[in-house]
Amino acid sequence: MANMQATLSARLPLTGNLAELAGQLDAEIARSTPAGTFLTMFIGLLDQRTMTLRWLNAGHDAPYVIRAAGDLVSLTATGRPLGILPGGQFAEQVIDIHPGDSLFLYTDGLVEAFAIGGEEFGTGRLEEILQRACAKPLEQVLSEVDAAVRAHRGATEAHDDTTMVAVKMV
Repeated sequence: MANMQATLSARLPLTGNLAELAGQLDAEIARSTPAGTFLTMFIGLLDQRTMTLRWLNAGHDAPYVIRAAGDLVSLTATGRPLGILPGGQFAEQVIDIHPGDSLFLYTDGLVEAFAIGGEEFGTGRLEEILQRACAKPLEQVLSEVDAAVRAHRGATEAHDDTTMVAVKMV
C-alpha cells in the first residue's frame, strides 16, 4: 500500500484522466506484485469552482453522495479491482455536487462487520442511516454509523478495519 500511495501521489498530478491513471496502476500492480495480488480503490477529485466530482471506482465498496434533499447516490464500481486481471477497462465519471451535499466513503470492514450469528451489517443498514443523515452534522452521522455497527457486532471481534470519511460541501 505504501508503494501504491507513493505511485498514486506521483502520477495523479501528471494526468487529467482518471481512467488512464487506473490503467497505469493496474499495469504496475501486475508487474511488481505476486500473482493474485489486487486492490480496490476509489479516486475522487472535487472541483470547488465547477462543483463537480470526477471519480473512478476500481471495485471498491460504493461511496455515497448524500444529497442535501435526502437522496442517496451510490458511486458504484466503474471497473474491476486493480491487478485482478491486468488490462481491464476503467471509466471515469462526473457528478454534480451541490451546497449541502456530503460525500461518505468507507472501507469494506464496515459493511462486512459480522454479528454473532454470522450476518453482515450490509449496505442496506448503512443506507438507512445515511438517508436520515441529510440534516445532521457529519460528526453525528459518523457516530450513528459507528454505534450501529458496534451494536450489530455485539461481542463479536472485528475481523477487518472499519474506516469512514465524510465531507460536506459548502
